[in-house]
Parts: sequence; C-alpha cells; structure tokens
Amino acid sequence: MNQHDSGILFVVGLGPGAPGLLTPDAARAIERADAVVGYRGYLDRIAGLLDGKQVIGRALGQEAERARIAEKKHEVAQIEEQERRVAQLKKNR
Repeated sequence: MNQHDSGILFVVGLGPGAPGLLTPDAARAIERADAVVGYRGYLDRIAGLLDGKQVIGRALGQEAERARIAEKKHEVAQIEEQERRVAQLKKNR
C-alpha cells in the first residue's frame, strides 16, 4: 500500500477567524497536514500557518472540487468557517 492508498482528512473550523483564536486541536491539524484546502478567503486568515504546505484555495461554491483535490492527498486539512472543532476522517481507497 503506498501513501496515497489511505490518509486522513481533518475538517478544521476557524472559530471566530483570527489565528490566535484557533483551538489547539485545529492548530495541530493544520500543522500536521501535507496540504490545506478551502475557500481562499478562509485560507487568507491563516496564511501565517501555511508555510511549507501545499495550499489549494478555491472560490465559494467549489466544495466538490476541493473534496476531489483533498482525496488525492495523504493528510489534508479542509478549512471551514466558524465551527470550533476538528473532525478527523480516515480516508480509505
């Protein structure tokens, strides 16, 4: 099994939106991810946390496209707005 046969998708909520207000779990998920996908406006809010990561920003309404991109990566943080929790989903193919 190669590294792209399975992986983890972290669904990360930004909470109020300021990087300093991220939960510790959200910050760890972003740090751990190989790639970060999400709406460009949300990604701009946490740009300082994205150094060294593959960042894939899309316009609002392109959720299906972001999901297809995320599926091809090993460990991905999918950035969402406001929800202050982190859901970890195991991807198996």
